[in-house]
Amino acid sequence: MVRGNSYELNGLETTMNWTSTDSLTKSQVKYRSGSSRVLVFLVVLFALTTVALAVVVAVTVLKVKDKETPVPVATQPPAPVESSTIIAEPEVCLTEGCVMAAARVRGAMDTEVNPCDDFFNFACGTWIQKHVIPEDKSSFGTFTQLRDDVDIIVK
Repeated sequence: MVRGNSYELNGLETTMNWTSTDSLTKSQVKYRSGSSRVLVFLVVLFALTTVALAVVVAVTVLKVKDKETPVPVATQPPAPVESSTIIAEPEVCLTEGCVMAAARVRGAMDTEVNPCDDFFNFACGTWIQKHVIPEDKSSFGTFTQLRDDVDIIVK
């Protein structure tokens, strides 16, 4: 076994005793740094798992509490409506602006299409048939048309 080594430092002779079994080889240093990396990875993984578990538990508890919250129930039945009582119709806007807006919406609809089969064509079919995207524009819609109409009025 190899023992010791002496040297002089600032006029003092120092002997350093060590054996070859006390020294660390490069592979042992790499192994230890690798094992410490694994340990750090495991600690981080544990922390993330703990946070994720805490979130899942919190969400589950909140859902259970929401289900346990009683829904308010009417303690008395609603008062019966007398047959002589007339229920008022909701007010309908009949101003010029409202009538024009309703006419535009109605004019865009294709009432020949069943809305249960194809709601998009029911709601917009006539407008799509009447309006083609101009060559100078990449898109065209009701807002583009409205802006063009306003530009004409303002000029």
